[in-house]
Amino acid sequence: MFVLGQWKMGGDNPPIFKLVQIGAKEGNWGGCDKKICNRNFSRDDVVIQLDDMKEKYLWGRKENWGLICKLFNIEDSIGTWVDIVVNTNFSTKNDGYLKVWINGEQKCDYKGQVVTIKTKRFYPGPNHRRGIYVSYTKRWDKIRPHLTKPTAIAYYDEFRSGKKREDVDITMIERRGGKALD
Repeated sequence: MFVLGQWKMGGDNPPIFKLVQIGAKEGNWGGCDKKICNRNFSRDDVVIQLDDMKEKYLWGRKENWGLICKLFNIEDSIGTWVDIVVNTNFSTKNDGYLKVWINGEQKCDYKGQVVTIKTKRFYPGPNHRRGIYVSYTKRWDKIRPHLTKPTAIAYYDEFRSGKKREDVDITMIERRGGKALD
């Protein structure tokens, strides 16, 4: 599983949510609880996972292992920019939400608890960690001992934070006459 970015509280807490690439046939998109997962049957393989919720509440197949929304197809995005805008309320209650736009199209509109516990022990609030993390590399070595692991590169640009989408979405900023940061 490729992790392309995650929001954490720090320490050994699980990520609150993360952008992950899953296998083409992975997930229980048809049978998952509609309150948790968007039943999107697209071929998109980069998804949002509510990892903290999955760990705390032992979410399994019925809750689609915390995979809530399909966002985009990684193969289709090779060599192109993918604009990702996230708007969230990191709430421990049902007033939480997680909205995600990919290239201006809303792909996720989750409503409900997003984080299980808010702690300021490590950080004053959630922080975003950018970069690729790949798990299960030992499995690759076991199954394909004579093959070199594939290379993956992700570029990040125009990372912004704000109170609302209009503050951070570069296409909306440019429409108002604003400029890119670089």
